[in-house]
Amino acid sequence: MNKTAKIIIAVLLISNLLLVGFLFMGKNKKHQRKIPSEIIIEKLRFDDSQQSSYQELIEVHRKSVQKTHEKIVKTKNRFYKSLKDESPSINDSLRNEIIKGIKEIETLHFNHFQYIKELCSDSQKEKFNNMVDELSTIFQPKRRPKNKRHGK
Repeated sequence: MNKTAKIIIAVLLISNLLLVGFLFMGKNKKHQRKIPSEIIIEKLRFDDSQQSSYQELIEVHRKSVQKTHEKIVKTKNRFYKSLKDESPSINDSLRNEIIKGIKEIETLHFNHFQYIKELCSDSQKEKFNNMVDELSTIFQPKRRPKNKRHGK
């Protein structure tokens, strides 16, 4: 192999290694998104005692939401089973039960944030009030990349 070919191979090898490195570094940055509880603790500057109380609130909240969500899923399954019928029709009673469950979850979320506010000292309440406008984005589910949806 001549000297020019060796240089070209070396340059291509280095550029490939750099490209792979940038790809992996880029993915790690995307996956290092803080979880909502960390954001709340950081923004409100909770002390150790408040963090402990907050973790307890989270556990109670998660159990309540999970229980309600399971009820919604069971009701949705009954609701959609009517699609198997020859002439399916909407069951208003089941649909209202689903709506009631969704309202219940939103009420649980609202109350959860009220409890968080109660954990705050007077100086933290101003930070909490400033954070209120961000709550819907802080707790937004992680979005999948567009090209991975629906088998694309």
